[in-house]
Amino acid sequence: MMEVQIGISEQTIEEIRKRLGGLQNKTPTVLSRAINRTTTNIKKNMAQQTAGKDGKYNIKSEDVKESLNVQKATTRNLQGRVAASGHPLLLTKFNADKSAGPIEPITYENGKPNPRFYSAKVKKIGRKKALTGNPRAFIGTSKAGLIFLQRFSGKRYPLEPLYGPSVPQMIENEKTIEFIYREAESTLQKRIDAEINNILRKG
Repeated sequence: MMEVQIGISEQTIEEIRKRLGGLQNKTPTVLSRAINRTTTNIKKNMAQQTAGKDGKYNIKSEDVKESLNVQKATTRNLQGRVAASGHPLLLTKFNADKSAGPIEPITYENGKPNPRFYSAKVKKIGRKKALTGNPRAFIGTSKAGLIFLQRFSGKRYPLEPLYGPSVPQMIENEKTIEFIYREAESTLQKRIDAEINNILRKG
């Protein structure tokens, strides 16, 4: 599991109180609203940086969001967090070729053509990789839908599903984390300013 937490320093709380003046009792309201808007921003960016237009992986945003849990702030608990959890995802969740026909043939070292095989592409960069294990992978069905299966011996059973990375593994790289924290910090400050202005305007 990996998570991004939002906490507020005493210095920030004191600055907000000063800006609110006679309405400083509204400080927890300002902060809880700002934190919750920021957690929404974090969740969105986690999905977009992983699976969206700018994402690095060939996976649907919905599959990422299903693994994200948001803890919202309250006026009594001025903390928020977005946690990514879950096991490695089935390889068929990624851009994997699930057709029944042959893909492009490859050859063994002795020059003989390989039998039919499937291919998969977990990341957007690069080419699809052939699932050419021996015994080779094949398509099966389960409660989760179509899955890649592979035997790890000459016997009929056991069968093992093939997996890609988990959502925490996909999110937890340096560039993605830096982007998420940078955007979270910017969003939090903007929302604090907006909430203060709203309260001062309404009186």
